[in-house]
Amino acid sequence: MGTREVAWCGSGEGSSRVVFVKPVLGRALFSHEETALLQVECERVAGWLARRAAVDLTLGVLGGSGAAVERGRRMLALAMHLDPANVLAARVADRWGDGKDPELAGPDENLRVFTDFLVRVSERKAANPEAAGRQALLARFLVRLAADVDPGNEEAVYRSERQDREGQGPPWKSLLAGRLGGGRSRR
Repeated sequence: MGTREVAWCGSGEGSSRVVFVKPVLGRALFSHEETALLQVECERVAGWLARRAAVDLTLGVLGGSGAAVERGRRMLALAMHLDPANVLAARVADRWGDGKDPELAGPDENLRVFTDFLVRVSERKAANPEAAGRQALLARFLVRLAADVDPGNEEAVYRSERQDREGQGPPWKSLLAGRLGGGRSRR
């Protein structure tokens, strides 16, 4: 289970808040060895996701917002699957798990430039005729994240909605629970 509700000793009786629980990593599914991404691309995306999550979601996560916790878990899970050694993603997850602010600066890259990059990477992965399982699955996660973090990116939103209509939305629950994977991907 990825979140748990706890009694909140606050202003509203019977109110509850959601507590952050670190995503289950298991085996890294989208590392450069598994997806034919360059290692530097995996590191870039993972670091950006960790910083964006810390800046955008810390108040909500620490305040017990279920939506913020879920979105943060998604961003960190994908970051950890891309680059399991990413210290920024680990720091955010550890600090949130301890109920503390990770105190990270925001990403250096412009939001639109980066979400356009995610869309281009997803196109590259999905268009590859040899895009066996993992690469196509990574493309689905990347396009959804691009749409979620930048709802003004019309191309990302369109692609995300299209994959939903086609029944190809990313399986977040399985990723967060560590139930995706298995054998090595074909390249």
